[in-house]
Amino acid sequence: MSLTDQLKRAAKELAWLLEIEIAMRIDDLTWAQVPATDTWYITIPLVEGRPSRVREIYRVFASGSGFPAEHEVTEYAEEATLAGCNGNAGSWYFENGILYVHTTMDEAPDSGDFYIAMYFWKCFCDGQYPAPNELVFSVAPGFPAVWYDPRLQKDSIPDLSMEVTGFQQGGVQQTWGTLKLTNGDGELDAQLFDYIWENKVYVLRVGEPGDAYADFVPVSRGRTGGIAWDDAAVTLGVEDPTRTVD
Repeated sequence: MSLTDQLKRAAKELAWLLEIEIAMRIDDLTWAQVPATDTWYITIPLVEGRPSRVREIYRVFASGSGFPAEHEVTEYAEEATLAGCNGNAGSWYFENGILYVHTTMDEAPDSGDFYIAMYFWKCFCDGQYPAPNELVFSVAPGFPAVWYDPRLQKDSIPDLSMEVTGFQQGGVQQTWGTLKLTNGDGELDAQLFDYIWENKVYVLRVGEPGDAYADFVPVSRGRTGGIAWDDAAVTLGVEDPTRTVD
């Protein structure tokens, strides 16, 4: 179903999904080495789930200075097997809650020469499916089902065409607003401190209650901005630079 068809059904209740690819710094964790290899591993807590990608920033030091002269950024390749990760520097592999990485320099991730971040998708729905009627989707064949946490406040979803600036050049216009996540139970408190939420990719999708995941239409994709929170909710600034405002 097209977005136009979805929005024409104004008399029906719409369902909303929010997906944010947040990051966690992992080079400063305690790593163990796979024997007789250059691969290292850590156990990932259940709350993070399966990583979506892993990125390394390697600090290249100027001779004799003790200060980084430049930084080399590498997007690790995901390997299908542990053997593949063992054999390829700059790669990662995930299985049964364990993340394996093989750094570009064959060194331990916690050697002090790297910044390494693990990314994963944090998923929310608009609260039409409170526990125990949780919203769970199998979003890709062969991967575990994804649980959508019912915290997204529907009345906070912005009309992403509300902001128009006359100072853009070349016909490019940007739109932005805020989204709110209910947090009266404090469940997100620790995650706001432990993970990186700012300047991260988000996707907002709309559908109807009961739709399969494939039937939800992406209506906005952009990046998060600033974050604020109080005892009741977390407020995320969002900006979609791809939308044209009429």
